[in-house]
Amino acid sequence: MSTVQEAGSLTGPYGRPGRAPATDSRVGCAAPVTAAAVSRLRRLARDTIREWQLPDSAEEAACVIVTELVTNVLLHSGSPDVTLSIVRDDCALTIEVADSGRWRPRRTPRRAPQDAGATCGRGLPLVDAYAVSCEVLTTASGTRVRAEVAVPAPAGVLERTGPHLPPLR
Repeated sequence: MSTVQEAGSLTGPYGRPGRAPATDSRVGCAAPVTAAAVSRLRRLARDTIREWQLPDSAEEAACVIVTELVTNVLLHSGSPDVTLSIVRDDCALTIEVADSGRWRPRRTPRRAPQDAGATCGRGLPLVDAYAVSCEVLTTASGTRVRAEVAVPAPAGVLERTGPHLPPLR
């Protein structure tokens, strides 16, 4: 993965802008944390899923997961950068979002009845709704969230069962 120095630009694998070729099974990029990074990284996920010719359900899941996780970095981490990695195998799509910040707690405690109409605060529950597994690792050097989305196995490939994520280190 390449680290981006210019605000607003994204770099994919091998220094190419934006996205991976259709034959790759991995794509990644880094971006400065700005509101524009949310839509750019979501677009990268969408375009990559389309190039890989995965089902619409995988595209929807990836777009929601990337949007929620990158928005969490923007709102809560204080990190200057965010990294997105998407890996495809025969039966899963693994999405990882990493930052180098520290979680900033809410200014006021959440109060369930009063927060019922809130338009935020549903990021990880939405990720959990789309993912078959989700792991969050917070360390002194930042936070990594990895979510796995099930995708249909290509013809002739036996489906695996159970969690596919190796532990985060």
